[in-house]
Amino acid sequence: MLRRDRNCANDLPRTADLPHTTVLSTVRDLAATPDITAASTMAPIVNAYALSPAELSDCLQLLNVEGHTPIYWAIVNCRQEAISAYIALISGFPISSACSSDLRLACMVTSNNAVFTQLKLGRTIGRDYEPLRRSLGCPPDEIKVYEGGGLDSKHRFSALFRLRMCQKRLRIQQNVSAEFVAGGRIWWLRIHLGIQGKWGVWCGLSEHSLPARPEAIFFVKGQRGGWVIAPPQTLQIEHRLPREYTLLPRPTTTNSWFQRHSIIEPVKSCFHLYHDLGDWLMDDNSAYLCRDGTLHLALKMTLI
Repeated sequence: MLRRDRNCANDLPRTADLPHTTVLSTVRDLAATPDITAASTMAPIVNAYALSPAELSDCLQLLNVEGHTPIYWAIVNCRQEAISAYIALISGFPISSACSSDLRLACMVTSNNAVFTQLKLGRTIGRDYEPLRRSLGCPPDEIKVYEGGGLDSKHRFSALFRLRMCQKRLRIQQNVSAEFVAGGRIWWLRIHLGIQGKWGVWCGLSEHSLPARPEAIFFVKGQRGGWVIAPPQTLQIEHRLPREYTLLPRPTTTNSWFQRHSIIEPVKSCFHLYHDLGDWLMDDNSAYLCRDGTLHLALKMTLI
């Protein structure tokens, strides 16, 4: 079995035909070279070394290519075939915390929310709801991101959220959260019962993300009406930071940007956007929730 604290190439058995660096060089080339076919390249190597699926998954999760995993470089180099091949090889096995952090950075660099979602790299803000989701038989939340600029210099994106069984989860844990990638940053969204007993929506930047100056508009679409009463109009919530303020990721021991600039160039900063939602989230007949309590929320963000 491969050990995570040793170089992958040194852990592989040597043969007379293939040098011990073959697997490492192969996964490196596969992640960087556009004219290499993933399936036809990896199969002979795996067969020659008789690696088990678990051993290969361990190998691919090591930070052994310029300080990153091979999957990191496949994502950064937009090698879709290599990404698919690597994901297939590690699927079904736990992703180490080091590998997860590495892949989060790759998705952020390329603003790739699709791979971020596929690999389930999002982290929970507040209480972990995964055990609750399994107990409820709740499907995963859905997040779709659309990026696009305008005729000016501003960067815009939209994120659409389908938060499954949101009402029931809020009643049990008072917290529903999600992460997504857009604009070269990792963002988090959280619906939570605040300390003043009010439901609110929070949005901010996750670790390692660059600062931003956002103008945010939240939209909650009306879901239920009747034969006579039409569904209500879309609920619209706007939030603009004062022009002199900058949104920063929460400071941590590894947040190098914050450490560099908080002393050298102090800025007026905040760590999240917030807006009250009211108590309609708890209403059994709320027109803004589906019959199973699912919440459809849209976020339109302009970065200035």
